[in-house]
Amino acid sequence: MKKKKRLKLEDLTPEARQVLATRRINGNFTIKHLDNLLNELSQFDTGTDTLVKRYTALMVVFIIVSFLGLFGGIFLATEEMYVPGFLAFATPVGLAIFCGLKMKKLKAIDLMNDFRTSVQPALRDLAEDIAPNEKLKVEMELSGAADSKQTAKRDLPTSYIKLTETVFDDPWCQLTLPLADGSAAFIEFSNCYRRFDRRYRARRGKIKSKTKWRKECSATASLLPAGAGVFDEQSLRTRVQPDWEKYKLLDKDGRPGARLERYWVFKAAGDPPAEGPPSKEVVGMLLRLYGSWTPQAEVSR
Repeated sequence: MKKKKRLKLEDLTPEARQVLATRRINGNFTIKHLDNLLNELSQFDTGTDTLVKRYTALMVVFIIVSFLGLFGGIFLATEEMYVPGFLAFATPVGLAIFCGLKMKKLKAIDLMNDFRTSVQPALRDLAEDIAPNEKLKVEMELSGAADSKQTAKRDLPTSYIKLTETVFDDPWCQLTLPLADGSAAFIEFSNCYRRFDRRYRARRGKIKSKTKWRKECSATASLLPAGAGVFDEQSLRTRVQPDWEKYKLLDKDGRPGARLERYWVFKAAGDPPAEGPPSKEVVGMLLRLYGSWTPQAEVSR
């Protein structure tokens, strides 16, 4: 299979470059237009993630080599080979700095992965059910656990030297989907990031630091069916997993509706977890809402 060429910044459309600059997608889109935009951003973001990992690995390698180069440089200097001794240390240090700067630059244009792991495949699964001539209303903010989203910071009781919890609230996506049968569907995604910075004393007495992340995700699917009918609450209740989900019946201007909300938790060390709500489970939430809806014609039988 031929490997896809990585998209560069200059290869992107002005619309995609604007998203990278603002970290936002706002507006009304046809399903085809939105899929093209997300596909372009997804290809670019996947390539960016690969490069970030590559430069991070290279930076670590050059840092290790620089330590070895320091001892080699000292040895060469004792033999009055000053230039080779300097280069033995300075070269890997310079390369480590170069890789670190490249990694930082790439992270500045990196987008949260959820849009391509949760939203894009869900929209593709629902594409045939969306009214072809109607537009979707889209609001996305793709910066992830940015400092501007910090809502709390506190020191926790601990047996370590110090344990600090920092909380970032991120309601990052709202989608309004006009469906082919006249119904309206709504999907919302929200993340709460918890960063735990721990300082502790190692066995040999050295003070070390470690960062762990907890990502609490929620996805909400709402359905306002077209025409008259009723939601079977008992049927909906049996379709809900109470440990991770909750439902609510709605009434919007006399129009019956229902909402289903589900939660996921992901953990990682160092950086925020890249995982997000599985797209098939999000689509399944809408299908379960449909399954508990009975149109008026069937109610009257």
